[in-house]
Amino acid sequence: MSSIILKTKTASALTLLGPLLFLIACSGDGRGLLEEVEVSNLRLKSLEIGPPAGLLADLIVNPGTQHTLTLTAKNQADLPITVDSTNRRWSVRNAIDTQNPTVVRPTVARIDENGNFFALAEGDAVVTVRIGGIGSNQFVITVEDAVFDSIEQIIGADSMERCLPQSYTAKGRYLPRDGSGEGSLRGLPNASWAVVDSNLGSVSGPIDGVATATGVNVGSLELVASFEGKVSAPKSIAIEDTLREINIGPETAALVIGDTLNLIATGKYMKGDIERNNIVITESVQWLAEENNSVLRVSNEAKTKGVVSSLTVGNAFVTAACGNVLQQRTVVVSAAGSTVTTGLSFQDSLDDGEDIFVMSLARGPSQVNLSTGTGYDADADITTNDGTDWSVLNGADIVSVNNAAIKGLITPLSVGTATVRATYNNQLLDIEVRVLP
Repeated sequence: MSSIILKTKTASALTLLGPLLFLIACSGDGRGLLEEVEVSNLRLKSLEIGPPAGLLADLIVNPGTQHTLTLTAKNQADLPITVDSTNRRWSVRNAIDTQNPTVVRPTVARIDENGNFFALAEGDAVVTVRIGGIGSNQFVITVEDAVFDSIEQIIGADSMERCLPQSYTAKGRYLPRDGSGEGSLRGLPNASWAVVDSNLGSVSGPIDGVATATGVNVGSLELVASFEGKVSAPKSIAIEDTLREINIGPETAALVIGDTLNLIATGKYMKGDIERNNIVITESVQWLAEENNSVLRVSNEAKTKGVVSSLTVGNAFVTAACGNVLQQRTVVVSAAGSTVTTGLSFQDSLDDGEDIFVMSLARGPSQVNLSTGTGYDADADITTNDGTDWSVLNGADIVSVNNAAIKGLITPLSVGTATVRATYNNQLLDIEVRVLP
């Protein structure tokens, strides 16, 4: 056996571990060495075993079931740190029966090195885990053969804000097979979920035993869980009217044919006097492409929401909606090898710094002046250019726009807000038009 010599000038962590590392090296068990180094590097102070995701902290399970335990940790500063639960020194033993300590009982459970707990027979099992010299709490799991009876409660918040998802779990009652006693309450990680009115919101999952509910319109969302033929009473969740507007980025929504573009939706929320901006809600909103367009498609599928796929050269608008709150954004698709910009601008009718064209019913039609560039320039005016196309994107009952004899001439029809689109040389600009009395 070769010797190991540690040379240090300070009392480093490695020096302090020297004798232990020497013994581990002689034994040939390398995992202990790695664990001690890990403890030192992480400044590990404590370990805590928790229940599998979606189950209650007071864990009661049936014989013959398998459950994966969770593991959390803190460092010397009492701050939470990430610790992997796999390839660890997990152990399990029967709890001591204090009333009959000499009675030999069947093995209640076994556990593997990845924290997978296998329930074998009725009784209480005590689980622990060690990383180096740091040991965990004793986590007790009761194995009790019982039959599911009813869903007792849906656990989660009683209110939510629009397009800000929240998590919910279900708790059920299990009764002893002989019918005696009140039984036990257990988490139901495999419950199915639904909402009573899909116009108010939706629910997905469960993932790791947790369902995710999202409200989209103001009202009372009723959430229902079901398991083994039993249905819970609805849980009413108030959807608060705090979402003020949706914005779609990036600022230049353009791509080359054959490429994709990731759009991001952010929400502006107002709750009381507190305003929150740029809250990312990309995965919560509904994404829609302009109807009957052949230019692009936008994904509304989980994990790819807001991803635009190009089909042909042109432009079309994409909508991000949370119930009746929505925003539209024009996306430009150009030919391969070309550079696309949305460098068009218009002359603000009020010149007040807002990108809004304001007009009134009393004054009648008004001309919108359009140019290339980031700011309106009369020398680059393309208002009446034959290559400039004008159309009403939305609000056709509020305004009309001339695309023939007097291009860019807007006629007010009723009070309200509309959007007029100007397109030039594969560039486009959507102009918000506000009609006053």
